This record gives sequence, structure tokens and C-alpha cells, in this order.
Amino acid sequence: MRTMRFESDVYDLAVGKHLRGGVEYVIPRELIGYYACAADGYLSLESYEIGKPFDPNRDWNDKSILVHRSGSAGDLLFITPLLRELKKRWPRCQITMHCEARYHWVFKNNPHVDVCVGPPLLREAVDAFDAQIDLESASEFHPQAKTRILTEVYASVAGIDLSEGETLYIPPPDLVERMNKRFPKMATKRIGISLFSDGVLRNYPYQKNIEVIGALLKAGLQVVLFGKSATGIKRTPLFIDLPGEQPTLSWEESTAFMKTCDLVLGPDSSAIHFAGAMGVPSLGLYGPFLAKLRIPSQPATQAIQATGPCAPCFHHGRANIVFPSNGPCNQSKECDVLASIPPWQVIEKIFDMLGLTAEGRAPVPMGRMMSSQ
Repeated sequence: MRTMRFESDVYDLAVGKHLRGGVEYVIPRELIGYYACAADGYLSLESYEIGKPFDPNRDWNDKSILVHRSGSAGDLLFITPLLRELKKRWPRCQITMHCEARYHWVFKNNPHVDVCVGPPLLREAVDAFDAQIDLESASEFHPQAKTRILTEVYASVAGIDLSEGETLYIPPPDLVERMNKRFPKMATKRIGISLFSDGVLRNYPYQKNIEVIGALLKAGLQVVLFGKSATGIKRTPLFIDLPGEQPTLSWEESTAFMKTCDLVLGPDSSAIHFAGAMGVPSLGLYGPFLAKLRIPSQPATQAIQATGPCAPCFHHGRANIVFPSNGPCNQSKECDVLASIPPWQVIEKIFDMLGLTAEGRAPVPMGRMMSSQ
């Protein structure tokens, strides 16, 4: 975390309010660039040292706890077991989640979060909390991030052992109902597919995804795309391109839509994590990271773990370094390990998870026939 002071008043377009000059604010490190641009560079920054760190050996009933974490919706989801544990041990504690306002929907129906606040926060307001837990960069740089389940990593920062490790997301029931009415299910299985994650290295190759989609449609299954569109696929009742729908769906609406799916497929991304947290069967394709460090917190999720001499590399792709400089992917511009997963393997795994009989399956792709001879 950092403290930030503007030389003069600044208008923050992201939150729609004026920020006062000469006043100290607390922000995540990831937002330094944004505020430097907003202030045309006229600001000062210092490290923020938490004066009242969280101590798991104290009684936090009737006390206020501020939890810091920027990052994506998926990152926030993995914090939910820690929040549950805090409320379980100290039912009367007040938990405030500090994350970007665009992700507050993640905690809207979470019974373990009392308030969500977004940056920047006045330092005097931050200092007024009885304790703080800083989870910034825990998934990226914590010494246990490569050996322990991510939910446990977050809990270890607070010095806590989890009694329950499952992630929690509760979509608004009325929103799920609206999605059901707007996109009625057909008399077939519905497969949601996320083609992309927020890190290029974690993406399954696009053309291989297209092969998977083609096989599913040929088998008479309905396919729904999340996140970004695909080109070259004819629009039919069996194919819904959510990103192309008007009016456009919000991230919260798209996540609620997953609740209507029989299975969700995707790379190591928010899509499969939220589906799994809602109890929707999901299939994750893993290469750069280990599925065993993610999916145990989501029992409904299964994975295909690709292997190779360069995997797992645990490369997060931050600071515009998309691929590891010493990896083969730096030349191919895709994860070679993920690319080694043949589409037929993904297709067969989906059919297995859906419990489809041989009669309900698509013909085995030619590549699969040749590999078995």
C-alpha cells in the first residue's frame, strides 16, 4: 500500500469525485500510474505502514477490520474463505473490504462482508480501523504461493488456519431469474465457454477452442460464450455470443448467467472460479499454474493439467512482460504447454462430466483416431 498526496485538487473520473490536494490518501500500488496521470505527475508517494496489524490471538468482537486487496474479481473470490473464518471466530467483528468499486458486486450477497469501500481512502479513515489485513500481491509474491492452495495463502497472511476452504459467491436470485427469462434454456445441455483470461499466457489457443466449440455444436449442445466474442461461428439457436448481445451484459450479469449452465469451460480465469463457487460444474485448462493450488477450494471444478519442461512457470504477466523471457512461449506467443492439450481431450472430458452416453457424443475427431492407431 502507498500513501498519496496531491499538490492541488484532482477530479477522479473512476469514482466521480474531487480529491483534495494536501490530504493523504491510501491506495494500492497497482493504481499509482493511474493517479500519477490524473494529477499530471504532481503528487508525492510514500510507503504506507500499517500501525495496527491484525493479530489472530486477540478478540475482535465489536472491532473493525479493514481488508486490502486490489486485482481482479477472481483474486477477490479466493479471499472469501478467510472472510468466513473471521466471522466464524468473531461473529460481531465488522469487516470492511477495500477493493476497486467495479468489483464490489463480488461481495454484494456475501454474509461475511459488512461494507465495501474503494480507493482512494483518506488515511485518517484507514488509520481509524482497529486492525488491517494487507493482501496486496499475496498471490503473486508470497513465499508459499507456489506450494499452497491460494485460499490458504491469503489466510496465512492473517496468521489463520482455515476450518472451511470453499470459496463463496451468491448471485442475486432475481438476476439469475432475469437471465433465465432473457435466454431460455433449450432441451439440451448448455455449455458456457470463456475463451480468454486476463493473462495471455493462461489462454488455451484460439483455434483449438474453435474446434472444441464446433464439436459441441455438432453434438447438439448449446454453447454460450463469455467475455469476448469468437469470429467465424454462425449464429444459431444453439450458439449464444453474450459479448455481442444488446444491451450488453455487465460482469455481474454474465456471472449470474453461468448459474444457468450445465458446465463452464475456460482457462485459469474468473469464469471457472465463479462457476465452481456457485456449484456449477466447470472445467479449467491449466499449464503455467497448478490446478491443485486453485480448484480444491471449488469442489465442482475439475481440470486438465498440461505438463512440459517449462511448466509450471508461475508467470503472472505483470509490468507488460506477457511471457517469460526464457520460455519457448516468448517466441510462439502462446503457452506451448497449454497448446499441447488436444481438442479431443477437452471434448471427451466435457462429455464425461456431463454424463453423456456414447450415443449422445459427437464423432471422435480425426486427430484422436490417428493418435490411437
